[in-house]
Amino acid sequence: MKTGRINLILSCAASIALAVASPVRAEAEGTSAADGFVIIIKADNPLSEIGAGALKKLFMGQITQVGGQKLTYVRPKEKDVYGRFRELILRMSEQDEKTYWLKETFRGGVKFGKELDSVAAVVSLVESERAAIGIATRKAVAGKTGVKILNVTS
Repeated sequence: MKTGRINLILSCAASIALAVASPVRAEAEGTSAADGFVIIIKADNPLSEIGAGALKKLFMGQITQVGGQKLTYVRPKEKDVYGRFRELILRMSEQDEKTYWLKETFRGGVKFGKELDSVAAVVSLVESERAAIGIATRKAVAGKTGVKILNVTS
C-alpha cells in the first residue's frame, strides 16, 4: 500500500513539474478560450517567434520593439482568454495588473496597448495592421490567411 501511495505522489509531482517547466507552450497551443491562447501577427510580418520574457515586457508596455520592429499589442476584453495569458505570461493576478497600470499611469510611464471587445475583433485588427500583435484562440484564427501564429519560446 505504501508503494502505491509513493508512486502516486511521484507521478503527481512529475506532472506538476512538467506543467511548471513548460506552461507557455502547453497553454499557448490550446484550442479554445478555456484551453489556452495563441499569439498572432499579420501573415506577411517576418517575425516567426517571440520569447515569453519579451512578450511579457511588450504587453506590460516596457518595450515597444521586438526583432527590430515597433509593435502595438492588442488584447481581447474576454476574461477567459486574456486571463490565461495574464496568468501564464504576465504572471500576475487581475488586481496586481490593475495596480501596475494605475501606478504607470500616474508616473506617466508606459503606454497601454489596445483592448478590443472580442477575440474576433483582435484577429480582424491584426489582419489589417502589420505592427499589431494580439492574443487570440486557435479556433478564432482557423482558416484565416491574413494572420499567423507566433511560436512562443521560454
